[in-house]
Amino acid sequence: MAERHMPPPLRFLLAARRSELHGLEALAGTCELVVRISALVHALQKERGYSNLTLCSPQERLQQTLAGLSDTAVRIEADARHFLDGLAADPAHGSGKARLLNGIAFALFRLDELPALRRQIRDRAIAVADADARFTQVIGSLLAVVFEAADSALDPGVTRILVALLNFMQGKELSGQERACGVMGFTAGFFSDAQKARMLGLAANQRRSFDIYAEHADGAPRTVWEQIQQQGEPVERMRDMAQRTADGQRVDGSLAELWFDLCTARIDAMREVESLLAQALAQQCERRIADTRKELDDRRLLLSRYAEHASGQAPSMVFSVQSRIVDTPA
Repeated sequence: MAERHMPPPLRFLLAARRSELHGLEALAGTCELVVRISALVHALQKERGYSNLTLCSPQERLQQTLAGLSDTAVRIEADARHFLDGLAADPAHGSGKARLLNGIAFALFRLDELPALRRQIRDRAIAVADADARFTQVIGSLLAVVFEAADSALDPGVTRILVALLNFMQGKELSGQERACGVMGFTAGFFSDAQKARMLGLAANQRRSFDIYAEHADGAPRTVWEQIQQQGEPVERMRDMAQRTADGQRVDGSLAELWFDLCTARIDAMREVESLLAQALAQQCERRIADTRKELDDRRLLLSRYAEHASGQAPSMVFSVQSRIVDTPA
């Protein structure tokens, strides 16, 4: 049947599905961007952690490990930039995504600052707090891109996974910031009142991010996270220890490396959850694209699903994402 002879509702449903398919194909590209940013953020978090430890410690042995981590981050960044070049060259991808593209531009501006920062760290020409803050700024700009990607997604199933991934990445980043703050405090032998307050705030904000994640996650990503949480007692004990320190009640500065190792093991385990979420995201995009193409090919199926929706059997769902600066406590 030619479309001009179809009933008007069916013509508009077909037009809607074509538009939806186009949006889903663009969304699949956005989801791939999120996956690549997730990998880059993880690499920068590891580099930031070892940069902090290196600047706090006179041991030259850490320099070699840090150099390897920097090389890995540079390689992953180059891969992400290559992917972004493809997005910039595709005018269709930019339709209605000005905020996302602005966020990418700002993130690239921050990434351009990394070579100079790495030289300063290598030459020990920067204070650990300043190096940590600059890495955190770069990572925050990348997470802002993930916020915009989640906010631009229209499919409820994809958005749900994006919201889970977004909040998990935010919680993981706060864990990295807590690791850095702990390294500085334990190296000094005690935590100032400001550092204690920051440690408490970072722990509280992690819990909130992970609680939101748990509301939207299911299957293997949620199961693995529950297993990681069951192994968090050593970190909790050192958190309590940090709160009991004072200028007149110091601890051994070598505890900084123990704290670093415990936090690093926890953060590295979180990477598995991110990878599982990335897989779920790709699979959901593929399913929705396949379903939409099937509806375009089978008009009776399209009308049947529309009838379910119109009758209230398949209600619409909307997820809302609200962004904020990652390194600023709520």
